[in-house]
Amino acid sequence: VLDPHLEKHMQSMVEIEIDMNARIGEWAILTESGSKLVPVWGPGRTGLHNLGNTCYMNSMLQVLFFMPEWTEFCSTEQWLDRGSLADPASDLSLQLAKVCRGLTSGVYSGLGDEAVMRDEGSQPGIRPLMLKQVVGKGHPEFSSARQQDSQEFFMHLLNQIEKANQTAGVSSAPLVSCLQFQVEDRMQCGASGRVRYTTRLEDFLPVPVPLEAATNSAEVAEFAKKKAEAEARGERLGGEEVVRPSIPAAACLAALVAESTVEDFYSSAIQAKTVARKSVGLVTFPPYLLLQLQKFTTDSSWQPVKLDCSVDMPNVLDLASLRWDN
Repeated sequence: VLDPHLEKHMQSMVEIEIDMNARIGEWAILTESGSKLVPVWGPGRTGLHNLGNTCYMNSMLQVLFFMPEWTEFCSTEQWLDRGSLADPASDLSLQLAKVCRGLTSGVYSGLGDEAVMRDEGSQPGIRPLMLKQVVGKGHPEFSSARQQDSQEFFMHLLNQIEKANQTAGVSSAPLVSCLQFQVEDRMQCGASGRVRYTTRLEDFLPVPVPLEAATNSAEVAEFAKKKAEAEARGERLGGEEVVRPSIPAAACLAALVAESTVEDFYSSAIQAKTVARKSVGLVTFPPYLLLQLQKFTTDSSWQPVKLDCSVDMPNVLDLASLRWDN
């Protein structure tokens, strides 16, 4: 059968992906781990709608507006009075304040509210569309409907806030001071034994993910064998059969502080190149420490690939190994 409107009726993969993500609210009426999801409501318990691949932004906003420093700063009269009512869609301070009030007031998640399916997802909740548009304006990635990285969005958002505050003559210190901390790099010359310390200020801590520390290595190896055999037969294993390496969060921290070798290190102590031993540690600890799990690496052809693994994050994480003992 020939379809004279084939082009109109076909969906691109991007459109299909957006359509699937837009219906993420359906999870509100499904089960998780064999039990029905229990709705919560009230201040600080309001959901954000997925606007088609915006989970990276939503998760970051939920984290930031969980911090009293962020909610108080974005709710002050000084912040709100800066807003331009003539062009609210282009005013970052107004849009941040609006999302802040929406998430923290509890107005959009009241007692007794049920998740009602609509075309744009489930209700109640808020749609941070105008904030996404003003933050992503002019940016090749964040202005698109493609999935992005939460940490990259976080750094871009901080940069946009800093620019807006500089223009208005307002300090952004309350927003960043609760996140910033000092990291110290320790480099020891292999020839002389002399040590050089370098301190830097950071907003987040990149943490490596050591696949060799997986607690289910035997299961992963068995799955890899079954996968290879299935592919040899021209078959594919189902999603429920996939076994991913499971890495303890403590192993990630151990990999971060583990001493590494630096080849061709120029030592000022001997005025020549030698081998050095490098280690890192935290000099100060912030009220809130943002960790970035480095789940991207490069393959043999130097192409970026994502590590297909999971990191077991406990409710309480011991950070004592990150502190310098000297």
